[in-house]
Parts: sequence; C-alpha cells; structure tokens
Amino acid sequence: MLVGYEYNSYKLGVALGVHWTPGPTAPPHWLVVGPSGTGKTVFSGQLAARMVLRENARLWIANYKDDDFFQFLQGVQGRYYRFRDAVNGIRDFYTVLENRLGGDPDRSLCLLWVDELAAMVTGLDKKEGELVKSAVASILQTGRSLNCQLLVSVQRADSAYFNNGARENFGNVVFLGPNITKEAAGMFGIDRAVLPSVTGRAGYYIVNGNSEAIRPIQCPIIKDTAKLREALSLGLTR
Repeated sequence: MLVGYEYNSYKLGVALGVHWTPGPTAPPHWLVVGPSGTGKTVFSGQLAARMVLRENARLWIANYKDDDFFQFLQGVQGRYYRFRDAVNGIRDFYTVLENRLGGDPDRSLCLLWVDELAAMVTGLDKKEGELVKSAVASILQTGRSLNCQLLVSVQRADSAYFNNGARENFGNVVFLGPNITKEAAGMFGIDRAVLPSVTGRAGYYIVNGNSEAIRPIQCPIIKDTAKLREALSLGLTR
C-alpha cells in the first residue's frame, strides 16, 4: 500500500513509491503528526481510503473538531461520528475489539480513524477524556493480533495523550511539514540535527520506532477527490 514517495527521487522527477505491506507481521497502527496546513487530514484520508480499497477494511471515523474535509459525509448513514458523538465512535470500535477478545473469530480488517485526538481529550471533561485515552491505549496494545487498527492524526505529538507508554505501539509514524518539534523528537528518539530538510507537501516516515531509519517522503497528490470520498463512504457503510 502506497504511503508516499522517496523525497529526493521525487524532486528529481522519479516517483519511487514507499509502501506498507499489510499482513500478520506488518507494523500496525498509524500516527500522523502535522501542524495546521500541512495536509495531515488529507494524508490520513488517503491512508484510510487505500485500506478500504486494497484491504477491504471496515472504517470508523471519530471527527471531534468537525473538520471541513469531512463535510461530504454529513448525509452518509454509517460509522461516522462528529463532535461530541466522536466518543461513541471510539466506544463502538472498542466493542468490536472486546468481542474479538471474547471469542469472535472474525479477523477482517477494522480501522478506527481518530482525527485530532488531542482536541478531543482536552475538550471533554476529565473523566470522559481519561476513558478515551484508556480505550485508545487498549486498542494500541491489543489490536494487532485482532486486526483492529488505529489511525490517529494530531497537530502535536505528546505522550500525555497515550497512557502507559501505549504510543510505543504505533508501528508507523508520519511527521508532515519541514520541522519536527523538540517534544516529538524526544518522544520518538529522533536526532533533529541530522534530519534532511524537506519542503512543500512532504515529511518523514518512521517504521517500528526505528528513528535511525527515518526517511523523508513526498506526500501523494489526490488525483480524484470523488474516488477518495467514495472509498471512505464505502468503508463506513460496508
């Protein structure tokens, strides 16, 4: 599954794909980090759409900030949860995970996309915010073998939103934009001094927490917005 393109080759006019190969041994779960304007929601949407089309994933979307990107989903009857209802989206997905832990043999790919987790946790009352963090941690720690995967997009990487070191279970981390914050670098053991510079719709990709193998990538361009929307709608309703 395409993640992006090798940054240096792309700048020379050669589109060499950087791929994630799904399967039982593939690194699970995705964290996409980027300040406002770096395209993290669009990039996350592309990842989710590819999982729907290529891996037949069922999709849940918890959209607390009601980003404009999701406006096309307002009339879709499916697993789309906006603003305060986003908490119910996480609960519904967690129920699937609990059922599989309890003996449900289904191992088809289920994907929960939480857009702006930090805004959700800080916007809820303390008790509800802690319940959300607990559910996210459980999904990260137990979801791999059950094929329940998590895609989280946030403006800043902050360990405060992931209980008990759960962030270490993100097998795939993408930083969008030319800069990685000091906090994010410390969280993932990144030496900012040796990072190659990137410009435009680009960023950095880490697999399995191996910060020494961090690689610059160019984000794919959306060539067919209608197809992207159709894929997300399909995932929400299948």
